[in-house]
Amino acid sequence: MAHREPINIEHENRRLGELGNSLSGMSYLVGIVALVLAIVLGYFSGPYGDSSRNGGLGTGMVRLQYAYLLGFMFFLTITLGGLFFTMALYITGAKWGIVIRRIPELAARNATILAILVLPIIIPMLWGSHALYEWSDKTKYSGDPHVRADAAQHMEKIRSSDLHPEDKFLATYQDLIHHKSPWLNVPFFTIRIVIYFLIWSFLGWYFYRKSVNCDTSGDPQQYSKAKWLSPLGIILFALATTFAAFDLLMSLTPTWYSTIFGVYIFAGCNISIYAFSILAYRYLQSKGILTKAITTEHYHDLGKLLFAFVFFWGYIAFSQFMLIWYANMPEETAFYKPRQFSTAWIIFSLILLFGHLLIPFPGLLSRWIKRSKPALIFWACWMLAAHWFDLFYLIHPTWAGRVSGNLLEPIDPQIPLIEVLCTIGVGGIWLGALAKRACSVSLVPEKDPYLNNSLVFQNF
Repeated sequence: MAHREPINIEHENRRLGELGNSLSGMSYLVGIVALVLAIVLGYFSGPYGDSSRNGGLGTGMVRLQYAYLLGFMFFLTITLGGLFFTMALYITGAKWGIVIRRIPELAARNATILAILVLPIIIPMLWGSHALYEWSDKTKYSGDPHVRADAAQHMEKIRSSDLHPEDKFLATYQDLIHHKSPWLNVPFFTIRIVIYFLIWSFLGWYFYRKSVNCDTSGDPQQYSKAKWLSPLGIILFALATTFAAFDLLMSLTPTWYSTIFGVYIFAGCNISIYAFSILAYRYLQSKGILTKAITTEHYHDLGKLLFAFVFFWGYIAFSQFMLIWYANMPEETAFYKPRQFSTAWIIFSLILLFGHLLIPFPGLLSRWIKRSKPALIFWACWMLAAHWFDLFYLIHPTWAGRVSGNLLEPIDPQIPLIEVLCTIGVGGIWLGALAKRACSVSLVPEKDPYLNNSLVFQNF
């Protein structure tokens, strides 16, 4: 790391001011309108309506719940990415990123908002709906030991038969879910979700509060306390994020398991926060805020992190696929088989491969690209879109499989209008809360003891 002449930001506009209020109000309005439109569209859609498999709901309303989960997970991953980046700066003692730490801190602070936004996922389950998670159907998957014993006997009988492995899998599908009922049941699931959000909300609040307190007091102890907690915070973050990925996404296909899946979601968290930070800081600078403090050097490093996690995501995605393909176990291949069922799904798989890895990898490779603000904005938008599509690819086939009545043979992917509306809806509320909170604080950690190191930072 090299250094250059210090930058004086004393007279720089470092606050969002009235712009934050108008941005917050507009975001809330857009978000609520989008969610209403999604509900209306979900209510009147559903050409495949067989409500008997979905707890009495039409397929449009069931799809709405999957779409809401997609929008929720998109902004949850940005929030968790912000939390990880903040703690990573403390735990490594990295000083280059201090000047760009406030937006990730604000994103992480939004974990409390997401703790409210998760209720539309949890409350229907508590009321007995099993439209989103099939394992939450109490009429099929109770924890009764006699039912589980019968299920185990049935599985043994099927295993010893001459059926094809896929037929064996389908015949024992419900029995496999029975086997996981000690973990996959509504009360325990709800308790775990509460624990995850308590961890994320506390960590997001703690690091944000220490940073803001330092703005006013200039007390270096605030930095020291945050640095002291960051190792424990990273451990709690890793555990909560991994198990939340299992619960919220992997359990959509309840027989499937992949121990690397939490790392896969972690890669998406990082991609989304770096892309979001690039866009947020460029937007602020276009409004005359932080025009001197954030330099090409900081964008260059955000670009490097974005590039690194594009590669990391590809490595994890390939590792997961390769191990499951090699083992060829029906419980595991049941995740990939629907995504290769028809030409349409194969095309979607290729879009994910090229859109998330093979195109952005060379696109972000060049140093010039990472130092060119227009080019970096393009790739930040690209990767946010790719990350959204990645979540769509994880969630939508499960809905398509339930509609078809055979999880291995889903209907073709649908035009994602409801999914886009739900993402805008959740995003509007999420961004509104972030902008509102940003109004009251500086957008730079004002008196951080190492702020000057970040301001004079220069890449080799």
